[in-house]
Amino acid sequence: MAGIFVHYLLTEADSFQGSEAALSALKAQSTQTHKAIQHKKLILGAVPKISQPIDDIVYEDSELGICIVLDGFCRISDDYLNLIYKKLNPASQRDHLNGIAYLISKDTNDWAKMLEGSFNIAVYDSKRDRLWIANDLFGFYPLYSYRSDRAIVFASKQSSILATGLIKQPRFDYTSFAEHLLFNYTISNNSFIEGISSLPAAQEILIHAGKIDQRKYQSYLALMAEAALNKKESFHRLNSSLEKACNRIMAYTDTTVNMSLTGGWDSRLVLSYLIKNHKDRLKLYSFGAAQAPDITVPQHISSSESLDYTPYILDDHYLQSHFKTAAHDTVMLSEGSRNYKRTHYLYAIQKVAENSLDLITGIFGDEVIKVGRPQGGAVISKNIVRLLQNGFAIDIELKNEIKDVCTLIASFWSVDVEALYQGLITRIQNLGTQYCAMGESNWQHLLFRFDINLRKYFGAEAASYNDYVNCYSPFTDNHFFFDYLKSSYSAHRHPFSASNIFAKLNSTHLYAKLVQCQYPALLDYPSSRGYNMRQALSYFNYLGILLKKQKGKHFPDAFNTKKTDGMFKELLEPDIPNISIDDKYRESLYSLLYWTRLMPSY
Repeated sequence: MAGIFVHYLLTEADSFQGSEAALSALKAQSTQTHKAIQHKKLILGAVPKISQPIDDIVYEDSELGICIVLDGFCRISDDYLNLIYKKLNPASQRDHLNGIAYLISKDTNDWAKMLEGSFNIAVYDSKRDRLWIANDLFGFYPLYSYRSDRAIVFASKQSSILATGLIKQPRFDYTSFAEHLLFNYTISNNSFIEGISSLPAAQEILIHAGKIDQRKYQSYLALMAEAALNKKESFHRLNSSLEKACNRIMAYTDTTVNMSLTGGWDSRLVLSYLIKNHKDRLKLYSFGAAQAPDITVPQHISSSESLDYTPYILDDHYLQSHFKTAAHDTVMLSEGSRNYKRTHYLYAIQKVAENSLDLITGIFGDEVIKVGRPQGGAVISKNIVRLLQNGFAIDIELKNEIKDVCTLIASFWSVDVEALYQGLITRIQNLGTQYCAMGESNWQHLLFRFDINLRKYFGAEAASYNDYVNCYSPFTDNHFFFDYLKSSYSAHRHPFSASNIFAKLNSTHLYAKLVQCQYPALLDYPSSRGYNMRQALSYFNYLGILLKKQKGKHFPDAFNTKKTDGMFKELLEPDIPNISIDDKYRESLYSLLYWTRLMPSY
């Protein structure tokens, strides 16, 4: 994937052997460019997206003695940027990387807190020999690190670190494999390679004079403790904040922006904020089986509203001509963290990247607007829900499932089942100690969502297509998030219990009211829920909505994935032992197997 690489020598007698290979390991295609900046004991390098100029992510200022490499997208908040340019040249063009260089040169405290976006950034001040590493508030894109007695390395991919040769005998972290099977992603900061860790959210690291200082630069616990705005103020704050977030995204570029429009409500809500002022810049798309709601609904909306829309039909032609190649890319670019059932996301994004580097989606909207205890599924697993519900106590049912997962892993790799079991129990207990100190289950749920779930599920997926597009969502905008926490809608202000009829009514009503404020015509179109948004505006219609949900037409295999288990298994043959595999583990296990078989050997 496109990203950054930082190699810092802790001993002057050492060398940068392997750094060129490390940069190559970041590339999805050999034709991608890269740039490296070398100092006496430091290399900063970056690989841009396939059609992105290298100067977008690499910056050098010889006068200030500052160099910067960037993964993702990053801006200084407007208020801070205006203050900076009052001190620099008020007439000059606002350049965010230049502004960051200025902040570092002035030894500005809390410089990372002034940034917004989804990013990993490394800044080197050669005049004072200081290296800064930081990621965004949510740690959206992964950044991995490894430290030996010789050097410390940061990279956007595990394989980039392996390519340095610093790890002489790399070993898979099978406990992380078990986490992944049990929870759909690792819940600890361990990676799939022993010794390599992933950076937590909102981290700032300073390396200077042989010392490494790391801190969390932003906590929102104090904001969560404030009294909530009343319902009316909460609605107006949320509405205004979403509008501003969408406009900020559109201000990142002055060209065409791709947008995912599905049959669901999150993307419909985002569209309501964009359609009036940015309609001509949007290129909408969706993917699915030909008659699935994710195709028919956006087709209907786009035709009626004269929007530029392209469907990507996941039919048998797609399966026969594209699935295996796209499945390979999905697994390898994500380094095993995304499974082949998610292949259609990468397939479609490779197509829309020909229009623009920028993609706006409604990801995490559902997680923000709905309250209460989720049922558990792919995004947040039933096992995570059970832990949050039980105060991270590991009940008998979960212990038995942990044993099953450890036994399954031992069927494919040579591991000690008991040691694997104990290692996983310890990691869960460590996470529990951390989260139980943060408040009740409803607080823990919100913190888990934004600190771990967002980066480990959505961030890992976005990173798998980071070579093609920047992925934006107004629901992961810093300013929106802080306004959300102040509102009465924030999840931590509601009990962590199964959603009752009133909680469901309120979240459904909120979607509809927000759309009504922005672009009421969007209320009347059908949706994948089986009813339109206008029906949700009336409390009296709610009973009818529930009946429609119960009797609504279910579209089976909306992404035409039924045949993909057998097709992907063909890629693995003859590496699969003839043993029974529970359906809930198969997709992730097969994908991990594929990655471990094909990952480069360094």
